[in-house]
Amino acid sequence: MIKTDLIELHRLFEAGHGNKFDLNKMAECPPARGAIAFVGRSGEGNGIVSFVERYEDVEPFSAGLITVALGGAALSSFVLTCH
Repeated sequence: MIKTDLIELHRLFEAGHGNKFDLNKMAECPPARGAIAFVGRSGEGNGIVSFVERYEDVEPFSAGLITVALGGAALSSFVLTCH
């Protein structure tokens, strides 16, 4: 029998909330320099559903973060590879 030690998730990850932006209220644009990947609830494309114009006063989330969909493709998890 293999013994496994359980580790509480808060010891491995810092959990936080998203920014609650709605894609239908944002300006979509081609994935060019300056565009921001919009991570949504899709189970495809690593969660990237579109590219949007960047808000000057909002810093994008960093690459390497893990997102978890709480609706749509519920509990699908994605790693941000770009911003």
